[in-house]
Amino acid sequence: MKKFVKLMALLMAAAMLLTGCAGNNQSGNNTATRDDLVIGIVNEPTALIPSTAAYDAQSNGRIVDNIYEGLMYVDANGEIQPNIAESWEISPDGMTYTFKLRNDVKFHNGDTLTAEDVKYSFDECAKAGYSVEITDAFVETIAQDDTTFVLKIATPNAPMLRNLAVARGLYIMNKKVAEELGDKFPVAPVGAGTGPYKFESWESGQNVVIVANEDYRNGAPAIKKVTWKFIKEASTGAISLETGDIDIYADISMVDVPNLQNNDKIQVSLIQGDYVYYLCMNQKKEIFQDVRVRQAFAYAMNLDELIMAVTNGIGGTKTGSLTTPACFGYKEYAPVEQDIEKAKQLLAEAGYPDGITVEVAVCAGTREKIGETLQGMLKKAGIEVVFKSMEMSALAEYATGDQHDFLPQVAKGYIPDADSELTDKVVSDSWGNFSRMNVERVDELMALARQESDSAKRIEMYHEVQDIVHDEAHIIPLYYVNSVSAANANLKGFVTRSDLSYHVWEMSW
Repeated sequence: MKKFVKLMALLMAAAMLLTGCAGNNQSGNNTATRDDLVIGIVNEPTALIPSTAAYDAQSNGRIVDNIYEGLMYVDANGEIQPNIAESWEISPDGMTYTFKLRNDVKFHNGDTLTAEDVKYSFDECAKAGYSVEITDAFVETIAQDDTTFVLKIATPNAPMLRNLAVARGLYIMNKKVAEELGDKFPVAPVGAGTGPYKFESWESGQNVVIVANEDYRNGAPAIKKVTWKFIKEASTGAISLETGDIDIYADISMVDVPNLQNNDKIQVSLIQGDYVYYLCMNQKKEIFQDVRVRQAFAYAMNLDELIMAVTNGIGGTKTGSLTTPACFGYKEYAPVEQDIEKAKQLLAEAGYPDGITVEVAVCAGTREKIGETLQGMLKKAGIEVVFKSMEMSALAEYATGDQHDFLPQVAKGYIPDADSELTDKVVSDSWGNFSRMNVERVDELMALARQESDSAKRIEMYHEVQDIVHDEAHIIPLYYVNSVSAANANLKGFVTRSDLSYHVWEMSW
């Protein structure tokens, strides 16, 4: 009998051991021995090279982040740290940046990285045109020798060093590989990066696969194979996560969040993001040149109801600010609370006692939902809204031609600095200034702040800019877009990041 019990115990132990080592993808199974990861994303990338990563952070950028690296990086405390560049110097006039490169950085094909690769990457980024907030300042890029790269810029630029540290578009590519592959390079960049993961394959319409760089100078990552699976429908992505077909879904719909939060096999990471929706009123139109009309719009809106209608109540955080809390130069303003009678009074004082009729221009998706919700809200204050919906490309052309009355817009700063977060919204000749505000003092302050080396003075200037925009209601902030993603509860190191990226090298089972 004792022998029988002992035998059964051994058989059960063996069965448990086999089960634990199965490496099954199901959420409820023991994942301790796994070294693979499947990430669902809504959009297929358009290219896997740094120069296009700024164009589409949600698809291109997420994968690019794991393959390539920049000269520097910004740590969790917001400090600039060496990476490919081991040190740097800025000339006394602030217009020449000299970087000393590490001599032990290897590309995935074994080539040693040199200053020629850095020069090539910076030049390609400027040529691509997706990072003009940074590259428009470039005057010359110089590979002085194998380990010395020099960048010359047109004028002193206080945020430039941080811009260079965080810009995906300026990650370093292997020049030789890029030139040899030619047109194939953007879709099959084999050997092109120096990061913790190497490109392996791209099956159109299905997935991209990257694998661990076992020779990575900072140590090989724990996750050895990452499959980025394209799942266009958010509901399908949520179901795939629950069934264990994928381990992360990066583009969770707010509608699915409550259900996933109640699943103990799933971890949900919801954060306040750094995209902000705001209302642009075209101040080339006479009606919006009156500050009282613009203020009437602000008082007519109920931001809590707007967020509930558009994002299921959890997809946004209302704000009165155009900059984000993590941004250098941020200033907090309380959101305007709805006051219908105040809105009517302001319209009457502006000469419109019987109200006004204006058009909202939108495209399908969130902008359309915002427009529909505002249509009902504004009507209570005597503002009749005519709805105009069109494709995104047509909307861009419509707004660029100043045909719009008002429109909801969304944007984020390319860099967490008020120079980046405000320029395209408030500077008079910026393409993205769809409010068409043209305030001489604002333009002056933005130009001065970019060249000011004293951080305290820069902050003062950015605060004055934001005061002008806020007090004169040139632009009406609506809400910060909350970001959410979800993962297998057993996955360690998973988090939703405000830049939409996933640092897979920090994850493990």
